[in-house]
Amino acid sequence: MFAQSFCDYSCELVVILAGILHSFLNAYVERCRQILAKTLSDVNAQSTTRVVIIRHGEAEPAFSNDRARALTERGRQQVTTAMREIETHMSGTGAFDLALISPYRRTQQTYDILTVGLRVKRKIDCEQVTPMNSAKEAQWIVAGASDTCRSILVVSHMPLVSFLTAELCNLSSPPLFATSAFAVIDLVKANGIGQLITLNQQHD
Repeated sequence: MFAQSFCDYSCELVVILAGILHSFLNAYVERCRQILAKTLSDVNAQSTTRVVIIRHGEAEPAFSNDRARALTERGRQQVTTAMREIETHMSGTGAFDLALISPYRRTQQTYDILTVGLRVKRKIDCEQVTPMNSAKEAQWIVAGASDTCRSILVVSHMPLVSFLTAELCNLSSPPLFATSAFAVIDLVKANGIGQLITLNQQHD
């Protein structure tokens, strides 16, 4: 009788220990899964550069000096709205490692409004992103900068914003940009090919 009781007790103890071990292993496996998922996420984040390409807001009518055209009040409001929406695509930080800005007046004003809410570590006034410049040349500049930058802001004009987006993402048809429209692209550093995350058009 004693032997039977001892055997029953031993069996119960084994079942309890097995349950504890099972729970421990499940918790361990889940923790390993979480660590692996975070590691992969960090690796992916480091292997891509987030590029935001935005067209300036609505500007004054073109006269003799295109470079001197200023934003209208509506254009300023458009850019303010775009700035808030861009923030949502920057992981809550609103920070860019680099900004490439056309030296035209309307793009400089667009940049000034954007940086009310977005932080930029380094700004370059860049003739290569002016309206009729080569999209291929602009692509080389962005791709080269992506080697050391995790986020890049480009403030430019039509048609360059359209052709640059197509070049970076290998699009067959360049997308049209309304004033203050912006594209969000994740650019793979290894091959310079981008994925178009969104093209945001409406800022009125």
